[in-house]
Amino acid sequence: MIFRKEKIEGKFIKIAQEHEVVMQYIDKLKNISKQPAEKKMAQLHELWPAFQSDMKHHYKIEERFLFPAALLTMPSIELIDMMLTLQKEHGYSERDMARMKALLDSQTVDTASVSQLLGTMIQDLEEHARIEMEQLFPQMDKNKKCRELIRGILLES
Repeated sequence: MIFRKEKIEGKFIKIAQEHEVVMQYIDKLKNISKQPAEKKMAQLHELWPAFQSDMKHHYKIEERFLFPAALLTMPSIELIDMMLTLQKEHGYSERDMARMKALLDSQTVDTASVSQLLGTMIQDLEEHARIEMEQLFPQMDKNKKCRELIRGILLES
């Protein structure tokens, strides 16, 4: 395969921007959570399909590329524990996204339940992103083998 620098940079930039997208969604969800019930429901209906799709894509990138690269190049009990926890949280998040969709799609929308679930999801997403951005990704960035493995994976895809 011919080395194409723009292919790597483009994909690294995309992966790096994944968490920017997550943080933007958190901000949007926080703003929506402050709206009156009717406006909140309308905005959530509008946002939810893209949010759910983008988050699932984000989790897939982490679970298929980033987490395995970290585990292969920096194996430790602590890292394994972190990965299992983060992956479990992805599952909880997907469950909560499906719950929210069901609430939003119901004939009689329970705005109190929507508001409660939304608050929980915002808090969980913020904590999850904080752990990844403050603990996991800095370790990966400092590890030359990890960076090289990710670069190799990206060249193959």
